[in-house]
Amino acid sequence: SSGPSVPCPAGRRPYHTILTAQGSLYQQWQTKIFYYHFRKQQAAGGRCTEMTGFTRLLAGKPDELMPTIPTVAVPEAGHNVTR
Repeated sequence: SSGPSVPCPAGRRPYHTILTAQGSLYQQWQTKIFYYHFRKQQAAGGRCTEMTGFTRLLAGKPDELMPTIPTVAVPEAGHNVTR
């Protein structure tokens, strides 16, 4: 049984997934699909899943996905910094 009173197995290694993205329409679509499948697999893993968290690291301004997908928005680095 895997009820709430049963401890998770020894050796479990929980991890947090971080997705980097920009605010383009295409990347928003990709993010929605990615997050949907993350949540689906997370649920399939049950209470002791190792898939414990998800954060989208958004380069740019806050967007409409933020209320539904855990997101941290950071200023986008310019080409002078990334090249």
